[in-house]
Amino acid sequence: MGVRASSLERVPSRLTSTALSSVALVSACEGTSLALTNDGVLYSWGDARFGQLGLSEQAVQQAPGYVDADPFRFVSVPQRVSALDEHRIVGAAMAPCTAAAWTTSGACFVWGLPENRELPGISASAGVQHLPAPLKGLPPGVSVCAVSGLLFLAKS
Repeated sequence: MGVRASSLERVPSRLTSTALSSVALVSACEGTSLALTNDGVLYSWGDARFGQLGLSEQAVQQAPGYVDADPFRFVSVPQRVSALDEHRIVGAAMAPCTAAAWTTSGACFVWGLPENRELPGISASAGVQHLPAPLKGLPPGVSVCAVSGLLFLAKS
């Protein structure tokens, strides 16, 4: 997904980032995309209105390719989700306004806007969660996936 600066029209575009030369997985939903490299590094780009990029507000506003055209806030260049750098990510999923990633150790992280759904360890009343937050209290062997716009926990 890309963006034309003149019209903010969403159009497909080829990613030229050298960081994304070895992509293992891509997940996208409603204008936001995630790419996971073979090295376990996660990148995000697209709609930035609800924290679903996993980046701080400052990082979004300073990102190359940032466009702020009320009500739209967009990052057209993939950004490393650096809050997860100390983890080796093995999976990621997008849902409307929410994203999730999980690690080799079985830890799960979510961010974005819970949309009035309670997630373990994150209160929907807390509002936008810009940075990945660990899901707490998950039993061993549980992973996260996105189906029909919702995040689900499933036994692996």
